[in-house]
Order: sequence, then structure tokens, then C-alpha cells
Amino acid sequence: MAGASSDVSLIPTGPHVFINFWGKELRNVFICFLVTALKDENINVIDGPEKRIGESNIALVIFYPQSPLSYMWLDELVEIMERMNQGKLTVIPIFYKIDPPSVKRLLGEFGYNFKERRYLHRHQPERPQKWEEAIVSICQNPGLTVPIMSDETDEDFIRIIVKKVREMLPNISTSKPSPRGPQVFINFRGIELRRNFISFLHAALVNASINVFIDEDELLGSDLVNLLKRIEESEIALVIFSKDYTSSNWCLDELAKIKERKDQGRLIVIPIFYKLELNGKFGDRFRDMNRNHKHEPEKTQKWKDALKSIPHINGMVLPEQSNMTDRDFINSMVDKIQMLLQHMAGS
Repeated sequence: MAGASSDVSLIPTGPHVFINFWGKELRNVFICFLVTALKDENINVIDGPEKRIGESNIALVIFYPQSPLSYMWLDELVEIMERMNQGKLTVIPIFYKIDPPSVKRLLGEFGYNFKERRYLHRHQPERPQKWEEAIVSICQNPGLTVPIMSDETDEDFIRIIVKKVREMLPNISTSKPSPRGPQVFINFRGIELRRNFISFLHAALVNASINVFIDEDELLGSDLVNLLKRIEESEIALVIFSKDYTSSNWCLDELAKIKERKDQGRLIVIPIFYKLELNGKFGDRFRDMNRNHKHEPEKTQKWKDALKSIPHINGMVLPEQSNMTDRDFINSMVDKIQMLLQHMAGS
């Protein structure tokens, strides 16, 4: 145990490298060794379920015969293309056990798998159209190839990839403007929502240099009073109404505070109705919450007043059954907030 400190490695810093891939077999061998090799060179790899394209400076896109079988891989590809076209992401295509023409022209096993996915989405042609556009666009970038029949080992190929990434790092700027301007407070409920929609929303706002606050930014162990203070420090509040929203008295207390600040003219509120029907579980859970706090009539009345007031403000809706993806909805939210901030700055 005494010698353990000598094995402590440097914490990777600098540009984030995102790896876009799909396949358990690929993960367990090639990707595992690639990630290790990058980290051994102190390269900051975004890896695992928390990975974020929006936080990355470089993306490695691994083209593999089975890749198109994954909707996640295809959708990530579209996001990578969009950020590449915005000049925010440097992309290196990696053709692993596949030749580039088969990818570009959608031939062989790769093409067959893609066409199968495209056929399954024939009633939503815009989505596979974006997939194909992303494949063609990303393949135009200079990439690296290891053919199916090659004398080169995976270890040799990984060494070449790491060298390529290292060469590109000096050309990547990691500086981002610090978030400035009015603080945006996000009021929401639910661990599932936090892990998915809220995490993507938060990343998108931060990436747009918007000064955003969610409760995980508060110190562990802080109480509700601190969060109410954060609401007072904010000029915009996003209230995310979801099916579980009214199962939290904490969330309802925040909502009451948000209404109070709105009524004082000190807070702009944007209600977000996320895959919600107000006459469903939302109402049932509030009635349960109201009964559980019947000994606190003043508190429950504030909740009721807030729930009557805030939903009537002009907001944004993503229905349960919608052709719009969460990503597209989040992009539209960011656009709306940016427009609002510009208006506030000019008034």
C-alpha cells in the first residue's frame, strides 16, 4: 500500500476526444484498447454512458460493417456532422475492417445494413436522409483504414490513430467563453429525466455559453433555502413539467418561489411541457401530494396557485407521440432562450 502513490497517472486535460462506434465485439476488443492507448498518452477521451458530443473537440468515427444496425450510432453521426459543419468539431473517419468505397457508396454488408434501417424508416424519410448525408459528408474527411485482409495488427493501427490524434491536438483550441449574462434556472423532477433530457439540455445551454443553473451545481448537502436563493439570482426560469413533476414537494416549493418572483416582475418563466398530459398522472400525483400536506394549507395553496398560473404562460411542448426528437426539441429551446437573451440585452 505504501508504494501505491507512485502509480498515480496524470489526469487527462485539454481537448475532449469523442469515439463514435457501435458493437459489443468492437467495444470489448478494439475500442477497449484504443481508449486505453489514448489515455496512456494523457489524451482526454470521453467514454462510457456519460459521453457527450457537445463537449468534444475531436470525434473519431469508427466505420464497421455492423455500424448501421445501431440507431444511436446513426443519430450520433448526424450530430457529429452538424457540429463539424459549424466548425466546432474536427472529425477523423476510421475504416475498421472495411474499405472506404463500401461506406461511401453503401455497398457490401455495411450498405445492406444501412438500407435495412432506411427501409424500416421509409415512413419518416427525413431521418435516414440525414443519416446518409452524414455518412457521405464525414467520409470526405482524410481518414485511416485497416482493411479486412491486412498484415497490420490492431495494435499497430491503434498506434497510428493515437499518433494522428496527437498531431491534431496543437491545432485545437479549447478555450470557451465563460458563461455570462442572466442566469437561467432549470426546475425539474426525476432521476430518469435528469440522466437523459436534462443532461442533454444542460450541455446544450453550456455549449451555447448560456449561464445555466441546475441543482447539481449546488454543493452536496445544501438545503432548499439555497436553491430558492438561486432562483432569486436568476432572470429566466425553465419549468420542465413532466409526468413525475408533482410527486416532489421540493419541486413544487421551487415552483411557488418562481411564481412569486414572476409576479414581482423579476423573473421570466418559460414552461416546458415534456411528454405530458395534464389530465393524467400529473394530476393524480398532485392530489396525493396535497392530501399528504393537508396540515400545511398555506403551502398547498401556494402550490395550487403556481400550478394554475405558470402553465398558462406561453411555453414549449413536446408531446408523448411526436416525430420531433429530444435533440431537435432541445435545439429549439436553446434558440428560443438565445433570442430572449438578445432581447433582454437590447431593452
